[in-house]
Amino acid sequence: MLDAVSLAAILTDAGLKAFVHRSQHQVTVPISEGSWSEPMGQFSDAESFLVDRGALVREVAGRPDVEGLTLDFPTERKSEASAQFFRFPASLVSKAGALGVGLELSSYEVTGHERPAV
Repeated sequence: MLDAVSLAAILTDAGLKAFVHRSQHQVTVPISEGSWSEPMGQFSDAESFLVDRGALVREVAGRPDVEGLTLDFPTERKSEASAQFFRFPASLVSKAGALGVGLELSSYEVTGHERPAV
């Protein structure tokens, strides 16, 4: 069975930065430095990643010991807003879905100029 540390090693060998969570059950691979306040840049970076690394993503997603892959887009929660809306581009949804990758938007309250560690 492939554990998170072994998966991180495979991804690192493929030229990606991979970080194992403290739980030892999840691996994070940063694919964008895009703004948390305007996620369209993150969405664009994610599409490029899926195109450039699609074969690797498909290989990892197809492993029986991998529970799932998710692209998580961190966003700043606007404390003064009563609601916030972000629309995933159809092209991103299509590319991610074709590779068996889910999409997730995480909202964080940001004070000052500091981002929380994710």
